[in-house]
Amino acid sequence: RPGTNDESTPSVRCTCPLCRVDTDTHTGDMTSSLLTSQAGAHVHLVDMLGATVSVGTDDRFGEGGNIWSAVVRLAAFMETSDVQLPDTRILELGSGTGVLALACAAKGAHVVATDAPWVMELLCLNAEIAGNQRQIAAMGGSLLTAALLWGADGDIDCEKLKGKGGEGEFDVVCACECVYAMEGGSLGEIFGHSPENTSALLMHTLERTCGAKTRLFIANRMRSESGVLEMAFVRELVRVFDVINLQMTAKGEAGEVVYFGKITSVADVDRLEGSVSLGDVLVMECVRKKV
Repeated sequence: RPGTNDESTPSVRCTCPLCRVDTDTHTGDMTSSLLTSQAGAHVHLVDMLGATVSVGTDDRFGEGGNIWSAVVRLAAFMETSDVQLPDTRILELGSGTGVLALACAAKGAHVVATDAPWVMELLCLNAEIAGNQRQIAAMGGSLLTAALLWGADGDIDCEKLKGKGGEGEFDVVCACECVYAMEGGSLGEIFGHSPENTSALLMHTLERTCGAKTRLFIANRMRSESGVLEMAFVRELVRVFDVINLQMTAKGEAGEVVYFGKITSVADVDRLEGSVSLGDVLVMECVRKKV
């Protein structure tokens, strides 16, 4: 069902004049899908989830070295989805700069932020910023970082992660802009880890990190033509998970339009696929299908 622009107003801002956090550019190309695409290393103050965190970006770290604009929608979506952050155990996949993980921890959550080994230096640096650590400690939260490859290569690490910051399954798992095709010459390829696209690897890891009671939050901007790559992932997702809450932000003739719904079958995916276009942002809350 369609909604209004007011229902999804992002509550994310950055004080850096070079950023576009408050505009949430609606386009499919990679440069404009980044909130922070300037060259070199910079530190930004980002307001997210009611916390202000310091986030370093650095284009030396490739895709993971900048803040992706879909995190604006994901953070706003989580705020309206009754996620109680204090004492909640959260695992983030593909954390990149760690902006979402930092904000959650600064509101009292116990977060494990993960990414590929070639991004970990930046993620760890941001986690160790003194101002971030003070906020997290003051709110009783925690933030741990860990390298994690998706797919079978990360199975052993997945089991280890379940014991970090607590025992058993995570309350929440988050993944933002984690469905994409690696480009030639990317850091992933340099490190010998360059699949045609990440969908199958991500699904493998989601099945091993999401328990029966875990709430899974996923956000992706449609960057492939007609969202073919991203919607193929959704087809795989609904084999294992029900999408109990969906928000798609799309361009309409009169401006931005927000759609809400659910996905529990491939037929639901077929109906949604016909309405997506380049630049749309799809945010989903999922739970495992009941056996």
